[in-house]
Amino acid sequence: MYADYVYEIIKNEGRNWDALYQDFILEMVGVMGMEALLENNLIESCGVVNGRQLFVLCDKKKAEES
Repeated sequence: MYADYVYEIIKNEGRNWDALYQDFILEMVGVMGMEALLENNLIESCGVVNGRQLFVLCDKKKAEES
């Protein structure tokens, strides 16, 4: 599934960071990848810092349950 592929890219490139900026995610996987992550509940908004949206990578198992 495309969302799983994108999730793995972000997980590996994110280096276990607590949160990722939207522009970083878009740079890594593009708009379609970002939309796939959001639609499959694999990322969740967690705040805004200096006008930049932050997202947290969700646990894949919990996302599959919902």
